[in-house]
Amino acid sequence: MISNLLQELGLDEEAKLWEEKTFAVKAGGEVLDSDTATILEDLRILYDCGTRLVFVYGAQKELTDKMKEKGMEPKFIRGRRVSDARFMREIFVPVVSQKGEYIASMLPNAELCCGSPLINAGH
Repeated sequence: MISNLLQELGLDEEAKLWEEKTFAVKAGGEVLDSDTATILEDLRILYDCGTRLVFVYGAQKELTDKMKEKGMEPKFIRGRRVSDARFMREIFVPVVSQKGEYIASMLPNAELCCGSPLINAGH
């Protein structure tokens, strides 16, 4: 366990600073795709030190590619993607679920909950 290693290195006080804290970490799809192993290793270190993590990950490229495959065009309002029921059902849920399962496989001891945010474009 990483926290034991930190103790052996004399860094146990630093590790205690993270214990019982909650961190929210957001990694956009491009960042996550370019350096997945490093990001997930950093999350594993924080988790092993007793930190509670909320990890929000992006999948913009995968979503856009899948839309093109299905002949769909993204809709934007004021720079924000607006999703209809078909997009959510056929593209968003499968793509995000697959990416979430991959992330979960890289963090085997973490307690995970994968969810999909639903945004009402009218608000």
